[in-house]
Amino acid sequence: MLTDAQIERYSRQIILPQVGGRGQERLCAATVILSGAASVVEPAATYLAAAGLGNLWFHAVDGADRLIAQLHELNRDCRGRIISETGAVNEATAVVEARHHAAASDFSSACLRFARPLVWSVVTRSTGMAALLCHGDAPCFGCLRIRMPPAMDPSSHDVFGDLTSAFIGSVQATETIKLVLGLGGTTDGRVLTYDAIAGTVDEVRVRRDPGCTACGRTAAPSRHHAHD
Repeated sequence: MLTDAQIERYSRQIILPQVGGRGQERLCAATVILSGAASVVEPAATYLAAAGLGNLWFHAVDGADRLIAQLHELNRDCRGRIISETGAVNEATAVVEARHHAAASDFSSACLRFARPLVWSVVTRSTGMAALLCHGDAPCFGCLRIRMPPAMDPSSHDVFGDLTSAFIGSVQATETIKLVLGLGGTTDGRVLTYDAIAGTVDEVRVRRDPGCTACGRTAAPSRHHAHD
Protein backbone atom coordinates (compact mmCIF):
# COMPACT_ATOMS: atom_id res chain seq x y z
CA MET A 1 0.00 0.00 0.00
CA LEU A 2 1.20 3.49 -0.83
CA THR A 3 1.49 5.93 2.04
CA ASP A 4 -0.19 9.33 1.93
CA ALA A 5 3.21 10.90 1.38
CA GLN A 6 3.91 8.60 -1.57
CA ILE A 7 0.50 9.29 -3.11
CA GLU A 8 1.26 13.01 -2.94
CA ARG A 9 4.81 12.62 -4.21
CA TYR A 10 3.90 10.47 -7.22
CA SER A 11 0.49 12.03 -7.91
CA ARG A 12 1.44 13.18 -11.41
CA GLN A 13 2.35 9.59 -12.32
CA ILE A 14 -0.53 7.94 -10.48
CA ILE A 15 -3.14 9.90 -12.44
CA LEU A 16 -1.79 8.46 -15.68
CA PRO A 17 -3.97 5.53 -16.81
CA GLN A 18 -0.82 3.56 -17.70
CA VAL A 19 0.40 3.79 -14.10
CA GLY A 20 -2.29 4.26 -11.46
CA GLY A 21 -1.84 3.29 -7.84
CA ARG A 22 -1.11 -0.35 -8.61
CA GLY A 23 1.57 0.59 -11.14
CA GLN A 24 3.22 2.92 -8.66
CA GLU A 25 3.25 0.13 -6.10
CA ARG A 26 5.05 -2.06 -8.64
CA LEU A 27 7.64 0.64 -9.21
CA CYS A 28 8.22 1.07 -5.48
CA ALA A 29 8.67 -2.70 -5.05
CA ALA A 30 10.88 -3.26 -8.12
CA THR A 31 14.58 -4.08 -8.06
CA VAL A 32 16.84 -2.93 -10.89
CA ILE A 33 20.52 -3.72 -11.28
CA LEU A 34 22.64 -1.03 -12.96
CA SER A 35 26.13 -1.83 -14.19
CA GLY A 36 28.81 -0.17 -16.23
CA ALA A 37 29.81 3.34 -17.20
CA ALA A 38 28.94 5.87 -14.51
CA SER A 39 28.31 8.53 -17.16
CA VAL A 40 25.27 6.53 -18.35
CA VAL A 41 24.30 4.79 -15.11
CA GLU A 42 24.06 8.03 -13.12
CA PRO A 43 21.39 9.72 -15.28
CA ALA A 44 19.50 6.44 -15.64
CA ALA A 45 19.54 5.88 -11.87
CA THR A 46 18.48 9.48 -11.19
CA TYR A 47 15.41 9.17 -13.42
CA LEU A 48 14.52 5.78 -11.94
CA ALA A 49 14.81 7.08 -8.38
CA ALA A 50 12.66 10.10 -9.22
CA ALA A 51 10.00 7.76 -10.64
CA GLY A 52 9.93 5.82 -7.38
CA LEU A 53 11.99 2.71 -8.18
CA GLY A 54 12.39 1.17 -4.75
CA ASN A 55 15.62 -0.83 -5.07
CA LEU A 56 18.59 0.20 -7.18
CA TRP A 57 21.57 -2.15 -7.04
CA PHE A 58 24.92 -1.15 -8.53
CA HIS A 59 27.54 -3.46 -10.02
CA ALA A 60 31.00 -2.23 -11.04
CA VAL A 61 29.97 1.43 -11.13
CA ASP A 62 32.61 4.00 -10.22
CA GLY A 63 31.49 6.26 -7.38
CA ALA A 64 28.49 4.08 -6.49
CA ASP A 65 28.67 5.02 -2.79
CA ARG A 66 28.40 8.70 -3.64
CA LEU A 67 25.62 8.05 -6.13
CA ILE A 68 23.59 6.00 -3.64
CA ALA A 69 23.80 8.84 -1.13
CA GLN A 70 22.64 11.34 -3.76
CA LEU A 71 19.72 9.16 -4.81
CA HIS A 72 18.62 8.71 -1.22
CA GLU A 73 18.61 12.48 -0.81
CA LEU A 74 16.58 12.80 -4.00
CA ASN A 75 14.04 10.20 -2.91
CA ARG A 76 13.98 8.59 0.54
CA ASP A 77 11.97 5.70 -0.92
CA CYS A 78 15.00 4.66 -3.00
CA ARG A 79 17.19 1.98 -1.41
CA GLY A 80 20.66 1.64 -2.91
CA ARG A 81 23.00 -1.33 -2.67
CA ILE A 82 26.35 -2.38 -4.13
CA ILE A 83 26.61 -5.95 -5.42
CA SER A 84 29.55 -7.93 -6.76
CA GLU A 85 27.94 -10.99 -8.37
CA THR A 86 25.92 -11.22 -11.58
CA GLY A 87 23.98 -14.03 -9.91
CA ALA A 88 21.97 -11.33 -8.14
CA VAL A 89 20.07 -11.04 -11.43
CA ASN A 90 17.82 -13.77 -10.02
CA GLU A 91 16.41 -11.22 -7.54
CA ALA A 92 16.05 -8.35 -10.02
CA THR A 93 13.14 -7.14 -12.12
CA ALA A 94 15.46 -5.89 -14.88
CA VAL A 95 19.13 -5.16 -15.58
CA VAL A 96 20.51 -1.91 -17.01
CA GLU A 97 23.95 -2.48 -18.57
CA ALA A 98 26.04 0.33 -20.04
CA ARG A 99 29.10 -1.29 -21.59
CA HIS A 100 30.22 -3.13 -24.69
CA HIS A 101 32.63 -5.83 -23.53
CA ALA A 102 32.78 -9.07 -21.57
CA ALA A 103 30.69 -7.74 -18.67
CA ALA A 104 27.72 -7.22 -21.00
CA SER A 105 28.07 -10.83 -22.15
CA ASP A 106 28.10 -12.03 -18.54
CA PHE A 107 24.93 -10.13 -17.70
CA SER A 108 23.28 -11.31 -20.91
CA SER A 109 23.97 -14.92 -19.93
CA ALA A 110 22.62 -14.32 -16.42
CA CYS A 111 19.50 -12.64 -17.79
CA LEU A 112 18.83 -15.60 -20.08
CA ARG A 113 19.35 -18.01 -17.21
CA PHE A 114 16.96 -16.24 -14.85
CA ALA A 115 14.52 -14.91 -17.48
CA ARG A 116 15.18 -11.24 -16.79
CA PRO A 117 15.22 -8.44 -19.39
CA LEU A 118 18.47 -6.64 -20.18
CA VAL A 119 18.35 -2.93 -21.07
CA TRP A 120 21.71 -2.52 -22.78
CA SER A 121 23.56 0.53 -24.07
CA VAL A 122 26.92 1.77 -25.18
CA VAL A 123 28.16 5.32 -25.77
CA THR A 124 31.05 5.91 -28.15
CA ARG A 125 32.07 9.56 -28.24
CA SER A 126 29.06 11.45 -29.63
CA THR A 127 27.04 8.35 -30.58
CA GLY A 128 24.99 6.16 -28.26
CA MET A 129 23.11 2.92 -28.83
CA ALA A 130 20.45 1.23 -26.70
CA ALA A 131 18.35 -1.92 -26.98
CA LEU A 132 16.13 -4.18 -24.92
CA LEU A 133 17.57 -7.70 -25.01
CA CYS A 134 16.74 -11.11 -23.52
CA HIS A 135 13.03 -10.25 -23.50
CA GLY A 136 10.37 -12.24 -25.33
CA ASP A 137 11.70 -12.97 -28.81
CA ALA A 138 14.37 -10.27 -28.63
CA PRO A 139 18.00 -11.31 -29.19
CA CYS A 140 20.63 -11.64 -26.51
CA PHE A 141 23.80 -9.59 -26.39
CA GLY A 142 25.68 -12.29 -28.33
CA CYS A 143 23.25 -11.98 -31.25
CA LEU A 144 23.63 -8.21 -31.25
CA ARG A 145 27.39 -8.08 -30.87
CA ILE A 146 28.18 -9.91 -34.10
CA ARG A 147 25.97 -7.49 -36.06
CA MET A 148 27.30 -4.19 -34.77
CA PRO A 149 30.45 -2.25 -35.65
CA PRO A 150 33.36 -2.47 -33.20
CA ALA A 151 32.74 -0.19 -30.22
CA MET A 152 35.15 2.59 -29.33
CA ASP A 153 35.95 3.79 -25.83
CA PRO A 154 34.19 7.06 -24.92
CA SER A 155 36.48 10.06 -25.19
CA SER A 156 36.67 12.19 -22.07
CA HIS A 157 37.67 15.09 -24.35
CA ASP A 158 34.49 14.90 -26.44
CA VAL A 159 32.28 17.87 -25.55
CA PHE A 160 29.18 15.86 -26.51
CA GLY A 161 30.15 12.81 -24.46
CA ASP A 162 28.22 13.59 -21.27
CA LEU A 163 25.21 14.89 -23.19
CA THR A 164 25.05 11.71 -25.25
CA SER A 165 25.37 9.58 -22.12
CA ALA A 166 22.54 11.49 -20.42
CA PHE A 167 20.27 10.96 -23.44
CA ILE A 168 20.99 7.24 -23.57
CA GLY A 169 20.58 6.93 -19.79
CA SER A 170 17.14 8.53 -20.03
CA VAL A 171 16.17 6.06 -22.77
CA GLN A 172 17.25 3.14 -20.58
CA ALA A 173 15.33 4.50 -17.58
CA THR A 174 12.19 4.89 -19.70
CA GLU A 175 12.45 1.36 -21.07
CA THR A 176 12.99 -0.01 -17.56
CA ILE A 177 9.94 1.78 -16.18
CA LYS A 178 7.84 0.42 -19.07
CA LEU A 179 9.08 -3.09 -18.30
CA VAL A 180 8.14 -2.82 -14.63
CA LEU A 181 4.70 -1.51 -15.54
CA GLY A 182 4.17 -4.12 -18.24
CA LEU A 183 3.61 -1.52 -20.95
CA GLY A 184 3.95 -2.27 -24.65
CA GLY A 185 6.01 -0.37 -27.17
CA THR A 186 9.37 -1.39 -25.73
CA THR A 187 12.52 -1.45 -27.84
CA ASP A 188 12.93 -5.23 -27.73
CA GLY A 189 14.80 -6.36 -30.82
CA ARG A 190 15.33 -2.78 -31.99
CA VAL A 191 18.65 -0.98 -31.64
CA LEU A 192 18.21 2.77 -31.26
CA THR A 193 21.20 4.86 -32.34
CA TYR A 194 21.51 8.48 -31.28
CA ASP A 195 23.97 10.76 -33.07
CA ALA A 196 24.42 13.92 -31.02
CA ILE A 197 26.31 15.74 -33.78
CA ALA A 198 23.74 15.01 -36.49
CA GLY A 199 20.84 15.33 -34.06
CA THR A 200 19.26 12.11 -35.32
CA VAL A 201 17.80 8.93 -33.85
CA ASP A 202 17.84 5.86 -36.09
CA GLU A 203 16.50 2.37 -35.53
CA VAL A 204 17.68 -1.03 -36.75
CA ARG A 205 15.79 -4.28 -36.16
CA VAL A 206 17.98 -7.13 -34.90
CA ARG A 207 16.47 -10.60 -34.68
CA ARG A 208 17.55 -13.52 -32.56
CA ASP A 209 20.24 -15.60 -34.27
CA PRO A 210 18.99 -19.22 -34.60
CA GLY A 211 22.61 -20.35 -34.42
CA CYS A 212 23.44 -18.39 -31.27
CA THR A 213 24.98 -20.70 -28.68
CA ALA A 214 23.37 -18.68 -25.88
CA CYS A 215 19.77 -18.20 -27.01
CA GLY A 216 19.36 -19.86 -30.41
CA ARG A 217 18.02 -23.27 -31.35
CA THR A 218 21.36 -24.86 -30.53
CA ALA A 219 21.51 -23.33 -27.06
CA ALA A 220 21.10 -25.43 -23.95
CA PRO A 221 17.55 -25.28 -22.51
CA SER A 222 17.03 -22.19 -20.37
CA ARG A 223 14.22 -19.97 -19.17
CA HIS A 224 14.82 -17.20 -21.70
CA HIS A 225 11.27 -15.93 -21.82
CA ALA A 226 9.87 -12.65 -20.57
CA HIS A 227 9.64 -12.34 -16.79
CA ASP A 228 6.26 -11.25 -15.47
